[in-house]
Amino acid sequence: VMADDVINKRGDYLSLRNVSLMMVTSRLFGTLLAQVLFIPGAHYIAWFTKFIV
Repeated sequence: VMADDVINKRGDYLSLRNVSLMMVTSRLFGTLLAQVLFIPGAHYIAWFTKFIV
């Protein structure tokens, strides 16, 4: 919607660029955070299953 507004001269290109950059940055940080939490989470699940079985 924002891209259409910019094309139709109703929106600002700088806000579109900033929102796009924010979306890319948040996706990158989300991916990095998931990678950081994945291995400790796997170790925790492996440790916890020792007590259940």
